[in-house]
Amino acid sequence: MLMRKDKLKADDIVGMLGNGTTFEGVLKFTGTVRIDGVFTGEVDADGVVIIGDTAKVNAQIHADTIIIHGEMHGEVHADKSLQLKAGGKLFGNVKTSSLVIENGVIFDGHCQMVREERRPLSAVEPLPQVSGNS
Repeated sequence: MLMRKDKLKADDIVGMLGNGTTFEGVLKFTGTVRIDGVFTGEVDADGVVIIGDTAKVNAQIHADTIIIHGEMHGEVHADKSLQLKAGGKLFGNVKTSSLVIENGVIFDGHCQMVREERRPLSAVEPLPQVSGNS
């Protein structure tokens, strides 16, 4: 059975805020978190944030990848990619290196496209000089 690229297995998700749940605060994590409830606050992630279709989020989010199916209000910074799925709503400014917007999305804000940050190359030792004597 083939899985779509944006579908994750249950084992991939390290945390979930379920439908009918309300949370206010700061989320910091590594991995994938799915929000299907109401969240207000800040998210700082080394990984993926999925905003489900029943979610209502009012937050500042910084993550590698952000996937929005539901309603999001606030600043979004996605280092690798931001995906706005059909039916999703984003009211706020975006900073990302890759943006995908499907038909049926509402996006009200500004977008700043940036290069994906890359790690600097390690210093290379110079080669020893070769003398011209044969």
